[in-house]
Amino acid sequence: MKVKKIMGVALLAFAVGQLSMAEKTDPNIERLLKVAKQKKAAEEKEARKQELMNSVVEEGEVPVTVSPSISTPAVSGSRKAELEAKRNKEAEARKRKAEAKAMKAKYKNMSESEKMDAEVQRIKKRVDEINSNIETFHKTNEMLDKMEQRLEGIETKLK
Repeated sequence: MKVKKIMGVALLAFAVGQLSMAEKTDPNIERLLKVAKQKKAAEEKEARKQELMNSVVEEGEVPVTVSPSISTPAVSGSRKAELEAKRNKEAEARKRKAEAKAMKAKYKNMSESEKMDAEVQRIKKRVDEINSNIETFHKTNEMLDKMEQRLEGIETKLK
């Protein structure tokens, strides 16, 4: 009988604990859900805006936004080209940034031997670049020597 009472009290305490914990987490869960919905709505809005811009750019028109009091004039061709160049530049920058971030993450997950191999490869690449520059320097130097000799030959013929 005492065991049943103890089990009943324990079960009752467990149920009360569950209910009180559920009440404490509900505002947190609701807040997180609200934030998630806001992010999703913002992403959808951005996607629609980007889709509209892409469709307008494909058609060759420039979007004109009209505020209640002021209307903006159509953008000239050079301005449109500048905007397109700016968009391309920003897209390229985002791409480079994402690649750099991926490389950092990849490097972080490498073992020590893989890191050493990557460092050796980087050094080899740099040494090859330097050797190529040295070869180019020597070729250029030889060409300059030949040109100087020709110039001296021409000067002696002129005298």
